[in-house]
Amino acid sequence: MIYSRLNIDFRCVLLLSLLLLFSQSCHRGHGPEEGKQGDGAQRELLTPARMDELDSEEISLEEFLQPIETETYYLGTCESVLPGDTIRKEFIFSLGEVQKKSFVATLYDVTEGRQTTTTPMPLNGAMRAHKLVVTYNGVETTMKKIRVARTANGIQGGFIVDKRLYGFSLERFEQPEYKEFEKRYEKELYACKILKNVKYGSAMGYWTSNVTEDANYLEIFAKGVSESAKKKKLDLLMDVYLPVNDHKEARPLILLIHGGAFYVGDKADSPIVLWCKHFAACGYVVASINYRMGFQLTKASIERCGYAALQDAHAAVRFLLSQKEEYGIDPDYVFVAGSSAGAITSLNLAFMRNATRPASSRKHGTYTDLGDIEASGNTLQQDFRIRAVANMWGAVNDLALLNAAKTDIVSFHGDADRLVPYDSGIPFSDMKVKIGGLFFNTMYGSAAIHRKAQQLGYRSELHTFHGAGHAPHVDKENQPTKEFYYIQEHVTDFFYHVFVPETVAVRRVSGEPQWFRLEGEGVGQICWKAQGGFILRTAGDRARVVFVAGRPHSLRASVKFENGASKVYNVDL
Repeated sequence: MIYSRLNIDFRCVLLLSLLLLFSQSCHRGHGPEEGKQGDGAQRELLTPARMDELDSEEISLEEFLQPIETETYYLGTCESVLPGDTIRKEFIFSLGEVQKKSFVATLYDVTEGRQTTTTPMPLNGAMRAHKLVVTYNGVETTMKKIRVARTANGIQGGFIVDKRLYGFSLERFEQPEYKEFEKRYEKELYACKILKNVKYGSAMGYWTSNVTEDANYLEIFAKGVSESAKKKKLDLLMDVYLPVNDHKEARPLILLIHGGAFYVGDKADSPIVLWCKHFAACGYVVASINYRMGFQLTKASIERCGYAALQDAHAAVRFLLSQKEEYGIDPDYVFVAGSSAGAITSLNLAFMRNATRPASSRKHGTYTDLGDIEASGNTLQQDFRIRAVANMWGAVNDLALLNAAKTDIVSFHGDADRLVPYDSGIPFSDMKVKIGGLFFNTMYGSAAIHRKAQQLGYRSELHTFHGAGHAPHVDKENQPTKEFYYIQEHVTDFFYHVFVPETVAVRRVSGEPQWFRLEGEGVGQICWKAQGGFILRTAGDRARVVFVAGRPHSLRASVKFENGASKVYNVDL
């Protein structure tokens, strides 16, 4: 490095004085306990021997002068370099008004291990008989034998006050870059592409798609009687929705299951397609499935039909997870959502186990055993856990099913629904001929499910549409209503919270008053932002922050988790 005496240009003296004058507080002030090293990389400061060696070196000012700007913050360190001396200071200063032979500045003590807040102190300097005299904190100090050198990142040098030698370094101070990460799983960020009619298995059944505009379910059932006389082998198909230009290798999976009383409906039903596109745009892999439908008009046949739908949904998830590399699926995050019959199937997928499958699914009378849940559709062996269910006006046959898994549930239901009970009752209670009990057992709807989930300590939400009947998300033309978008918003938010650990929080580090730490699992990247203060350093999940007294204080951490979700934490100071 190249050094020179400061006798060429007052502006260089001014630069040094702002750094060096702080030494009078070092000189006056503190014992060995303040010798704790700072957080920055240690710089090689001047020694007395080197100080003497520099007397003969000369260089033009332009070669080493680092301009100092007004109203700009600079970070400096100053410490005694005498053997056995442990005085060390850290400071930030801002240069104010500069005149021909004087200047004013503001200085902030940010020495580590001391206070969390710093009070701005005025500093004044003036040239007198070729010496620099400064006043700081009411004390006047004269600076002598000032040496400076330009470094790659700033300036360093040395000076003498009262026969004590000090070394210093100075860098322009910049707060860490702050950004808020994209709101994956919360907002639509991507276009999506659709892979149609992907075969995920095959099974014996009546039909897997029944597109009809007829809303009279009695007529629909009557029409299907002839088709439910004999089963045939059916291909099981799904449409897969993938986000475009999303470079994440492993994404969560949502299985969407249409409704239709296990008799009508299709994977390409308009509201289902809209939801699939929405969640794919948020960064999910989404699959809408066709599944076996149709039954004979007996209670056992209807119940067996619902069980077959569960087997198909299970086969669909197994297939998708077997193709996780192709589709970019994270097997740790599997979600399911459905409406009406699709919600019943979704709840069964999350909570029913082979030990609790309906007796009607086993061999009895003329009915053959349908086999275990995972024994149909395909022969793939893939274990999985459902992380959360979106239940739209669905129900279960037995609330005890919920004991099987601690799965989050968000439910939506009209309290005037007479097809699927809002609380508990017989489905299709709006039939003019009260024969529902001949074909259906008592079922437990969203209100009962919510109470049971809360009793078990699950995360559960119930959104009640007061006065609404069945399927309030579409109008008579099957177009989305305001309830459709309400459901979309709240399912998006509910699923998003699965990705954010509840234990994540920003806390002060014990014994280190200037340090804060973001604690929690699965944290990927962190960006820190301080209002009314200085972020002096970040290191992994920690940030060193000093606040300025008299200003509003706040600390913000923008976090991106390893699973792709992000969240902003505002720290209450």
